[in-house]
Amino acid sequence: MAMDTGAYPVHANRQFNRQNPAFANRPTPGHFDHTSKWPVPQRWSAAGPENVMPKLPYAEDANGNDRSLPLMPRHDSSLTPEVLLAALNDDADRLRDLLSRGAGTECRTETGATPLICAAAKGADAAVEVLLECDANVVATDKVGANCLTLAAYHGRLETARKILASRAVRDSDGASEALLKWPTVGGETPLMAAAKNGHAEFVTFLLEAMRGTVHPLPPYDDGGDRRRVTAMQLACRRGKLDAVKALVAGGAPIGERSGPRQMTPLMHAACQGQNEVCAFLLNPSKSLTQTFRQANEGAHEAADPTAKDADALTALLHAACATGVGPPSVDRDEPARRCFLTLAHAWPGGPEAAYQARDSKGRNALMLSARFGNEAIFKTLLAETGAASLREFDGRRESALFAAIKGGFVGAGGIAETALRLYPVHEDELEMLEVKNLDGLTPLLWCAAHGRTEAARWCVANGADILAVDAKGRLPRQVADARGHAETAEALSALAREKWLKL
Repeated sequence: MAMDTGAYPVHANRQFNRQNPAFANRPTPGHFDHTSKWPVPQRWSAAGPENVMPKLPYAEDANGNDRSLPLMPRHDSSLTPEVLLAALNDDADRLRDLLSRGAGTECRTETGATPLICAAAKGADAAVEVLLECDANVVATDKVGANCLTLAAYHGRLETARKILASRAVRDSDGASEALLKWPTVGGETPLMAAAKNGHAEFVTFLLEAMRGTVHPLPPYDDGGDRRRVTAMQLACRRGKLDAVKALVAGGAPIGERSGPRQMTPLMHAACQGQNEVCAFLLNPSKSLTQTFRQANEGAHEAADPTAKDADALTALLHAACATGVGPPSVDRDEPARRCFLTLAHAWPGGPEAAYQARDSKGRNALMLSARFGNEAIFKTLLAETGAASLREFDGRRESALFAAIKGGFVGAGGIAETALRLYPVHEDELEMLEVKNLDGLTPLLWCAAHGRTEAARWCVANGADILAVDAKGRLPRQVADARGHAETAEALSALAREKWLKL
């Protein structure tokens, strides 16, 4: 069938083929003049002046600088190190020159960071502007999944973040803003978490306004908790970043949120790290934080509940009792946790007396937990408040504070175990405290043998523990240690037994 070639330009119809005789009306050879159909590609090069590249229409910035960039030449990977250095050094002119000579905006460091990510991390605003003008990939991530906004948030580069979110690349791309604001790293960390854990309060406020807006009704607060159920509030509370915590609460973060595998509240996270200022704020946020426009329709700031319990029935007070070594090395490292403990005790309904009786799911009170985890400052404070008689109490497994201290290994001279034994050596209704067995039928010495705690076993024997006590199967401490595979402990107990009989 004849084809009307008049309606279709001959050079645009792909059915024409000079080597296909099936087309009776194929065009004449003159129609296939390649020089007229396809332009000869221009090979740009910086080697000679004859290949000077054409520029975009001239444009100036507010300072009168030339912002016009040449058309992109062929990519030159040899310029990658210089591009990355120019981005890190905030050398905008050098960066423009390199890009005009064929450098790419998507080259990477060994960690996978692009020039834009490098510039954002350093707060190199001029370099960021140049890279955004050259259409650098604004949502690119490095090997750990961090984008340019995440690195800016981590280092507190607020002005850099403003430039990124206000750039044409973000405005004109559907979903780019949300991807930048909520994209998690491989570890699940969002920009808001990065800013919160490092205490960049202004950055936290900026991100919350960008995510939630400022016009009511506001969308629900969501910081994109990661796969480990970590939140921005949790990170800020554990690190004691009070200003960041205030910014999060002002931005709508719930004080009673639950996070982590144990479903802990922000008050618990602060308490277990001895962050007393954060605890005091969470217990009474209205004292130092007025209502903000971001929370106008979300109700007043509600105080944290000190009696709330986590999945193991530990309150914030009990978490503080477990905290050890959380202070700086230059001071008593148990003191921050002690101050936090007292703050929580005085906020407890019914006062400190009621707080000291609170127990976890295993029946342990604050005295037992401080003995178990070695917070000597809290242990001594509780003894001063409750007296030596409190050492007679047992937990759900029929273990005393002395037993807990021995399990924790705090048997040094003047340590918790020695103090507990000196103040309360014999139970009024039971045997000597070192001979009281738990629900497994183990005395403290038998427990040490079963778990290979050689030093604690030596301490028990030195302080009068019966080396001939037997467990539920009739085994001596040495036999228990041997059966559990603790050869060193078994040998030590044998040596102690021989020494004892030789003395007799």
